[in-house]
Amino acid sequence: MKISVMQPYLFPSVSYFQLMKSVDTFVLFDDVAFIKKGWVNRNYFGDLKSRYMFTVPLSKPSQNKNINEHHIVMDGTWEKKFLKKINLLYSRKDEFEPLYLEIENIIRDSSGRKISELIYDSILKLNQILDIGCKIIKSSDLDNNKSLRGQDKIIDICTHLKGTQYINAIGGKDLYSETDFHKSGLDLFFVQSEFESLIRNDMRFSIIDTLFYFGVEETKRKVDQYEIIKKEFI
Repeated sequence: MKISVMQPYLFPSVSYFQLMKSVDTFVLFDDVAFIKKGWVNRNYFGDLKSRYMFTVPLSKPSQNKNINEHHIVMDGTWEKKFLKKINLLYSRKDEFEPLYLEIENIIRDSSGRKISELIYDSILKLNQILDIGCKIIKSSDLDNNKSLRGQDKIIDICTHLKGTQYINAIGGKDLYSETDFHKSGLDLFFVQSEFESLIRNDMRFSIIDTLFYFGVEETKRKVDQYEIIKKEFI
């Protein structure tokens, strides 16, 4: 069984969904420390000329708490601002209305929810739109060894799930030892995105941008533009 483990990000780029497309089980790594000014609760969207950062406000964010311990603030204003900006940017796109309604449904009534739950639900919905059929689970729901850290924790999750292959984003190629994975009965591979490597200035665009700009069917084709490679060939 092919497994990948990644921290939860709200509306991540195409490469995140390519990673999910490449595996049987995708683990949202939500029981690790939250990083302030990281990418769990914020992202850019817009085109090269007009880039806008959105942030989902969290109640008392702290690096001393795990991602799944953070709740969205109760005021409910960020959703309205977010949807307004989406409307301004993409209302003239051919598939605007159905996609807008899907996004509105994803973020509706998110105040007070855990950010990890919102992201989990959003990924389930986006995978449905993109016809990605992998199983998605949260690491916080696993009965594995929670005391481990780094590579050891990843290997433990994979062995707990009876995985045979671990597939990671290529940006993490220097984090893992192929020898250590092999000792645990795991083959180590990485996903190289062919689509995102063509983007100017190495900029990454959220899945929202890609869907509105290209449409659903073309975005599905973009998600399929990746290659699985072993570390020695990187």
